[in-house]
Amino acid sequence: MEQGNNDQQDSNRDDCPPWCVADHGAQDHVDDRWHESEGDCVPVVELRIVSGSGMLHHLVVAEEFDVRLEQRVGQVEVFILFGIGDDRERNFRLSLESTRRIVGALERMLRLEAAGGGMRMNRGDC
Repeated sequence: MEQGNNDQQDSNRDDCPPWCVADHGAQDHVDDRWHESEGDCVPVVELRIVSGSGMLHHLVVAEEFDVRLEQRVGQVEVFILFGIGDDRERNFRLSLESTRRIVGALERMLRLEAAGGGMRMNRGDC
């Protein structure tokens, strides 16, 4: 019987994108199955602003940012997962196009900072 499960898992692999490393046999419900790439763990420093005792506190915290591709099994659209902290307790998924826009905005902010703030930027709709 164990062999049958392995055969089923191998047949599921035929439908996986080349980057998928997920163990679909371990994913309980068919509706909850995701293709998932290897992750890229990026050390980051985050400024957290928390309130307590009627005051705002600014905490500089070292975290790990988990970045990977994800796609629901049977769906076409690929997302990039951004997860922060142990077990990705805070995360979000962006479409590839949204991620490209974010990368462009980050590059503009880095150029602005490198120019000493003297560079004028076109502001988005935010």
